[in-house]
Amino acid sequence: MTTTTALATARRLLLAVLAAVAVAAAQFNEPLPPEEAFPWIAFAEAGSVILSFQIPEGYYLYRHRFGFESLTDGVVLGMPELPEGRPHVDEFFGAVQIYRGDFQIRIPYLRSGAVNEMRVRLELQGCADIGYCYLPESWDRRVRLAGDD
Repeated sequence: MTTTTALATARRLLLAVLAAVAVAAAQFNEPLPPEEAFPWIAFAEAGSVILSFQIPEGYYLYRHRFGFESLTDGVVLGMPELPEGRPHVDEFFGAVQIYRGDFQIRIPYLRSGAVNEMRVRLELQGCADIGYCYLPESWDRRVRLAGDD
């Protein structure tokens, strides 16, 4: 093999390695889909709907960007009880509070009639620590209402 051929082969090999590293880095730094970044479940107990979150490491939700709505006639949501968030200085929103990890939001409800199930709409917005912020999201869930309220 000549020096020129060896150099060309080494360059191709180096380019292939760099391309593989770039693909791996892009996959590593690619944010999770919103449903995986901000997973939550909803359930009811004693006159309240509980929204339980398990946010993976590297992701957070803005406290001030939450919204809640009953989509069921005969069920009215009260004032949500949000836990205290962590202080955070955001380049777009300024000084805010955020949530990381596991937390719950309790929302009291009143129902009229024999409503046993409701649909709740959750609105939220959050970011990934890698510098990616999600657009506001809106998700609906069915919740079987507790019988003791």
